[in-house]
Amino acid sequence: MSDEPIRKQTAQVIRSALKTSSGTLLLYPDRLSHVGSAAMGAGAAAGVVGLALSNKMAKNKAEEKEAAGGKGVTTIPLAEIN
Repeated sequence: MSDEPIRKQTAQVIRSALKTSSGTLLLYPDRLSHVGSAAMGAGAAAGVVGLALSNKMAKNKAEEKEAAGGKGVTTIPLAEIN
């Protein structure tokens, strides 16, 4: 697996009609990963400045969390997408 993402973008993943997960999408040459972040939800409650700061923090920590794996990390190999 490559170490450097091609693109990072904050996003919300819809898991069901009532449940979404805020976090960061990371696009690698071989996979797409979503790393959940509770800080983004708290930042949204704090307003525009809080949201901007929480988005920046989430993007900065997303690569480390994705490499560690575990809860809150969803990875889809691009070879499995038709």
